[in-house]
Amino acid sequence: MNNTFKVKPDLVIDVSYYEDIDYSKAVFEKIDPLPLHVIARATYGVRQDTTFASHWNYWREHNTPVGAYHYWYGTPMYNGRSAKEGQGDQADNFIRTIEAAGFSGVEPLWIDLEEFGNTSVKNGQTYQDLVYQWITH
Repeated sequence: MNNTFKVKPDLVIDVSYYEDIDYSKAVFEKIDPLPLHVIARATYGVRQDTTFASHWNYWREHNTPVGAYHYWYGTPMYNGRSAKEGQGDQADNFIRTIEAAGFSGVEPLWIDLEEFGNTSVKNGQTYQDLVYQWITH
């Protein structure tokens, strides 16, 4: 019996700390073809995803195009967290993290915008203003 299964060639998977993949036991060789792209969470707020380097390196070693994304937080933060996690701080953290992983400038980059419900408007700023500040920093 053939245990290999086929997937659509346009498959893109998103990996982060939450997937908790043990690559020493992974059986991605049984996926045919391998995903077209993998996007790995590099950062969230001003923190780094502790599994980013392992995800990034594994997929690059397996000749699968890999990109990185930042999980964006608006400012001020919620649940009493500091407003110091400004857009520039988040963008700088993302850039430092991907450069340390060997980002060459051609890999795709994304920003994950899911925190609208936790984003406050400050001094007349809108959600779009905050995202624009992050992108143009």
